Amino acid sequence: MDNEIYAKVVRLGPDDARELLANNLINRVLSKILVSKYAKIMSAGGWVINGETIGVSTSGQLLNGQHRLRAIIECEKEVEMFVAYNLDIKNFDTIDTGRSRTAVDVLTIDGYNRRTAAALATAARLNIAMASVGNIEMAAQMGDLTTPHLISKEIRSDKRYLEAVEFLSAYKKTDLPIPMPSMSFAVYRFFIIDKDFSKKWLHGFITGENLKHNDYRLWVRNKITRTNSTPLSLSNYQKLYILIKAWRYSLDGREVSGEKSFIAASRGVLQYMHIDGDKVILSGSASKFKSGKIIKTKL
Repeated sequence: MDNEIYAKVVRLGPDDARELLANNLINRVLSKILVSKYAKIMSAGGWVINGETIGVSTSGQLLNGQHRLRAIIECEKEVEMFVAYNLDIKNFDTIDTGRSRTAVDVLTIDGYNRRTAAALATAARLNIAMASVGNIEMAAQMGDLTTPHLISKEIRSDKRYLEAVEFLSAYKKTDLPIPMPSMSFAVYRFFIIDKDFSKKWLHGFITGENLKHNDYRLWVRNKITRTNSTPLSLSNYQKLYILIKAWRYSLDGREVSGEKSFIAASRGVLQYMHIDGDKVILSGSASKFKSGKIIKTKL
């Protein structure tokens, strides 16, 4: 029949997208943020066909997919899409009524429990975003640079993500100084550089066992404990920064005059923490960062 529903994979370019959008008469209000998110993913080559269709009615009206089509125009690339034709316009109100699948959902389907999945997703999301924006606090806000598919692919490609999460999971009876999802990112990065040293160092940090008064780990624990009980509490990413700095100083055998000096040097630095290849660049102020007067340390 002429009006039989069918679907096929079509490679759509900007001109194709404009043609379809010309008949976009009844779609929902456009979200520029969502268009930008999709365009970034397409530009990075991360867009995949997952069965979700661009929907076209029997009369040629666009029923579903305006954000994806506008993203194709924005990124100026050809992208393969699954297009369904001859849909009944009377069924339009049943489209896009479900919740989007998250990275945790995808990893749970892959067989991980939700606690492990949440930690894996956060570690991979931060690592992917850091590679693009370099700044850990910005990375925390840049979920639009990743998709559940990219996160799952990243985790499958590097077993050290799971090693980091399993290491922290062994301390399930201990209250972690930093929540497990955020801390998993730091542990993953530590394991890349020196796994044996990091396991011993982290054990002391997590448990607080046998820490001497001049141990960086004790200072970080004290800082986190003190700020947790005040209105000026640190964000998880500020805690991560101080932890990373303490770990790096310990690995290098570097000494500072005392706890106050170390913590004072860590204030306000987070937003100027960047990854450059296998190095982390730290700066205590925007002016120093912009002028290039920075500290470089591997992470």
